Amino acid sequence: MIKQTSLDFLSKLKLNNSREWLEQNRNLYENYKNDILRLTTDILKELSKIDQAILQANLEPKKCLTRVNRDLRFSKDKTPYKNYVFSCFLTKNYPQSNKAGYFIHIEPDT
Repeated sequence: MIKQTSLDFLSKLKLNNSREWLEQNRNLYENYKNDILRLTTDILKELSKIDQAILQANLEPKKCLTRVNRDLRFSKDKTPYKNYVFSCFLTKNYPQSNKAGYFIHIEPDT
C-alpha cells in the first residue's frame, strides 16, 4: 500500500511544481522514491505469483517505474515534474507476445 506521506508529496508537488521546491524538499522526495520502489517491488512479487510470463520476464522493480521528470519537448504544459506515479509491468516482446501487460497509475485527488 502506498503511504499517505507519498500521496501528500505528490499533492504538494502539484502545487509547487518547480526545481527550487523539489530541491528544498529533497528529503520528502527521497522518502517518496523509497516508498514507490517498495510498492512496485511488492506488486511485482504478487504479479509473479499469478502470471508466469511476468515471473519469467525477470523484471527489475526500478525499471518498472517512470521518472518524476517530464519530457517537455513536445508538451504545452511546461511543468517539470509529474504529480503521479506510473508503473508498467510488461512481459518480453509486449504487446506482440499476446501476453498481458499491467499498468498502474496513482494520482492524489483524482
